[in-house]
Amino acid sequence: MNAVERSFDRAFQVMITIAVVSVLLITAFSLVRVAGFVPVDSSIVSINNTPDYAMGGIQGETVLQQTFKAKWPVEKIAIKMATYDRENPGEIYLRVYEKVSGITISQSVMRAEDVVDNDFNIFTLDQEIPGNNQVYVIEVSGSASNRLQSVGVWCSYGDTYPDGELTVNEFVTDGDMVFFLANSEKKSSSKAIWATIGLTAVLLLLTFAWLTWTSYENRRQS
Repeated sequence: MNAVERSFDRAFQVMITIAVVSVLLITAFSLVRVAGFVPVDSSIVSINNTPDYAMGGIQGETVLQQTFKAKWPVEKIAIKMATYDRENPGEIYLRVYEKVSGITISQSVMRAEDVVDNDFNIFTLDQEIPGNNQVYVIEVSGSASNRLQSVGVWCSYGDTYPDGELTVNEFVTDGDMVFFLANSEKKSSSKAIWATIGLTAVLLLLTFAWLTWTSYENRRQS
């Protein structure tokens, strides 16, 4: 191999090395982004998502009550609602209370016109429900005067949530409300972080091995 060929070969190896290092840096940055250093806003601890039908007419004459067991701390409750593709007047009231004592844990109000159609609408509780395995009640009511201009709540026909039951106007149904329970614990995944560190270390090792081999080849061919 003459001097010109060696020069081109070395230049090519330098380009390859730069490309490998660039890929390493981009990959490491991406892994860190995915690793979970940014805290998660909230995590769902329990969910019943079997929307079979929308229980309509949530107003003064129609009150829904869903019981649930607090196996984990709860700070947010989301209920899947339906607007029937219209802007409804009035307000939606959410009350959460202990089933045994009747003590109110939280009361929230949402304007009916702000309800997102066929989606989970989130209510933040006034105080956290501890994960004490106690039974609580979600009570949903509304202020609309016209049943035909009120929102609905999605429900299931069957018993899709074993830890509770749905009551409509004090009559127990066979189904359950479509809802989820969540808390706002800030979590960073230590497993993801250690995985990122490990993968980055492997990439660095491979890059070092490549640079060492390239240097050896250059010396051997000189």
